[in-house]
Amino acid sequence: MKTLKEKIEATNFKKLSKWFILLSVCVMLISGGVATYLLMPQLGEFGLMVDKIGYEPFLVDSDIFEYAIGRGAISMPSFGAQMAVLMTFLFALLIFVGYWLLVATWLYQSACRAEMSGALWLVLGLVGNLLAVVGFFVVRSLTRDMCRECGHWQSYKHQYCTHCGTIMQEKCPHCGGLIHAHDGYCSSCGNATGLSSL
Repeated sequence: MKTLKEKIEATNFKKLSKWFILLSVCVMLISGGVATYLLMPQLGEFGLMVDKIGYEPFLVDSDIFEYAIGRGAISMPSFGAQMAVLMTFLFALLIFVGYWLLVATWLYQSACRAEMSGALWLVLGLVGNLLAVVGFFVVRSLTRDMCRECGHWQSYKHQYCTHCGTIMQEKCPHCGGLIHAHDGYCSSCGNATGLSSL
């Protein structure tokens, strides 16, 4: 039986995200549509009230809704309508929590694949979410190098890719300094490496 860590590492987040977005949109459209349908009498009454007094009172005084319901200008929504509004709100809350967890677990998977601390980035994802994603991309680009053959991220110190064996670093033919396999010029001496076409 797979552990939770193995399940997260094996998850296809691109596919999961597409299904999550599709399901979220469908759920919100259905629940929102049902709530709107059940609130049609109150929306109609609200429209008549706006025709009589305009929008300004609603912008100035938020208590006017309670006043209008108390005076009978707008009828009290049915129990079904109230439950539909509540369910729409709960669905929206669940979708938000699901999105938050999806981002955090994606960060965990991406950090593990880039040989970074998965647990640290999971916590940062739970706390900072999109800010953590931006931070992750910055840190990964500064501390990791991507193999041009297989696309795996790994430490700049690796001379060969740990996933496919492609050479990641070589020595400059002029000064002996370390250069990456895609560098056109040596960062130590500035001479052409002859590797830019590789």
